[in-house]
Amino acid sequence: MRKTLLVLPIALVLAVPTLVNASAWVDLFPIVDGNYQSTCNFNEPPSAGLREVAVVLNSLTDYLTGVRFAVSESDINWQRVAITTPYSSVGNFADLSIGFDTCLTPPAVIATLQYVASSRSPCGTIRIVAPQGFVSPFYNDCLFNELPLQSHHMTVNGVYGIPEGSDYPECFCPPSATQPSTWGQIKSLYRN
Repeated sequence: MRKTLLVLPIALVLAVPTLVNASAWVDLFPIVDGNYQSTCNFNEPPSAGLREVAVVLNSLTDYLTGVRFAVSESDINWQRVAITTPYSSVGNFADLSIGFDTCLTPPAVIATLQYVASSRSPCGTIRIVAPQGFVSPFYNDCLFNELPLQSHHMTVNGVYGIPEGSDYPECFCPPSATQPSTWGQIKSLYRN
């Protein structure tokens, strides 16, 4: 009986660092002139062309062996082209797995998302999300534990500030301006 009680505290002591250290996150940063910019907003150029976004993996305490995630875009008129990475990878924008072949020490640029734009986009967002069938994007620590990966979004042509209803600054799309109208103006749109 005494041996059984001793094993439980030892198991808890060994498990606690793994639970406490589950703190990795990914940031998305625009790449301008070949360098990524440490900002959560991509003020895109007015001309059509290639758009690149750096996927930067961060952690305060964990070393990582791999990640799995999907990419989601909303309200941007970019076409997906490719994902490049210096690491072993399989998949695409809908479900991407990247293996680092070693215990990677963050921060590190783990991938570049490449898009082509035919014109300037309205305000929109790009996010790292869970692949289909998973609860969240995740990473593997050096003991190969699967742990949830937090994600910060990036806006395209947004603003940085404190959105209404929030206490914290972030990048966001401001509300669209609306034109006041009367019922008569609306009816006049449908008259012959």
